[in-house]
Amino acid sequence: MDYDPGSLSIDFPNLPFSKALHDAEEALVYRHLVPTCVWKFQRWLGIGQEKKHKEAWKIIDDFIYGCISKKRDEMSKNSQSKAYKVGNELGADLITLYMDEVKDRKDTAGAALSWFFYLLSKNPRVLSKIKEELGTITWDCHNISSRNFEELSDELIYLHAAIFEALRLYPPVTFNAKAPAEVDTLPSGHKVDPKMQIIFDMYAMGRMKSIWEEDCCDFKPERWILETGKIRHEPSYKFLVFNSGPRTCIGKNMSLTIMKAAIMTIIGKYNIEPVQGHPIVPSQSIRGYDL
Repeated sequence: MDYDPGSLSIDFPNLPFSKALHDAEEALVYRHLVPTCVWKFQRWLGIGQEKKHKEAWKIIDDFIYGCISKKRDEMSKNSQSKAYKVGNELGADLITLYMDEVKDRKDTAGAALSWFFYLLSKNPRVLSKIKEELGTITWDCHNISSRNFEELSDELIYLHAAIFEALRLYPPVTFNAKAPAEVDTLPSGHKVDPKMQIIFDMYAMGRMKSIWEEDCCDFKPERWILETGKIRHEPSYKFLVFNSGPRTCIGKNMSLTIMKAAIMTIIGKYNIEPVQGHPIVPSQSIRGYDL
């Protein structure tokens, strides 16, 4: 959307849009914890979490429509351009896409990077190998855009593997739920029907020996690298961090690119060391375990 809300400012500004996203998500989770009739009654009365949800979406809509309107005004200076015509016709689609991208990356990328650097601080061997790999390519940590980054990141096999390994151990979204479309029997023999919800605990799955073998709790990026030196592509039903099938995260590649850029910049400028005596305890958030 070509808009910087200033969320990374050291002044820690109050960002209504960011808070609104959190409030809206919290209200949606609440709907899964109470009987349907309860939250629908609250929505009818305009009280409780449903009131918060309505107010949050008003802030979200105003923000997004404002960004789109501003961009259209800029494009309207050349109203005959194809880009403007397409943008003018796809307003609803733009809003949906923007919401999916923002809400899915707002907390997840930050949580993933936090745990990644925590794991690096505890595993100097991995950090050294990443630095060694970065030393084999030409790049400028002060100007990450100095070269085609997509081409550059394809060369960083070990960094890619380390990111996937961190996501396996500390998935930003720790659980997911699916509902069968019809009565069926799972390969395990369990019978399911549309009235059921099947919960996937990805935090637990990443630590199961039956899935990731005996060293499942070790931070071992090498498990993602083939003997040929290429990335090992695990089935999505085994590594569910980016979901699976037709519902695979549409922002997967973009998120990985953002993470790689952030990691390369930070590692290129700073040394990473754990703070002595500082307890590291995961905090339960709406999406999963934050640092």
